[in-house]
Amino acid sequence: MNNMEAENTLPLLLWGLQEMQTVTLCVTGPSMRPTIFSGDRVVLGNIQSQLVTGEIYFYLGRDNQPTIHRLHEVRQVSGKTEYVFKGDGALTPDPPVNRENIRAQVLAIHTSKWKRVLHFLRRHKPEDG
Repeated sequence: MNNMEAENTLPLLLWGLQEMQTVTLCVTGPSMRPTIFSGDRVVLGNIQSQLVTGEIYFYLGRDNQPTIHRLHEVRQVSGKTEYVFKGDGALTPDPPVNRENIRAQVLAIHTSKWKRVLHFLRRHKPEDG
């Protein structure tokens, strides 16, 4: 989702979370592979308890960019709590965000079984020979 799409969609998404309690989104991008593939649908819901390292959340990153990544680390810096996220397919973590930027938790992932099979086959090609 580019910044212009985010500006147009974000208020509707946040309203949906507030009014409906859950929202289903279609994910784009490879950063959460192999857990979430581009085109998969995720169900977002309100955060019910403390944030848990290892869980997947929806948050606003740099320039309010909507992002769905796994919580990698919670740390204290100068008396403030910072939350560090990282895509499952990313080599480095994202810049830290404040709690106010974390808007929802991923409750479910709906994916095509064929995407997973193709991903597995690509990673486990038989040796040429």
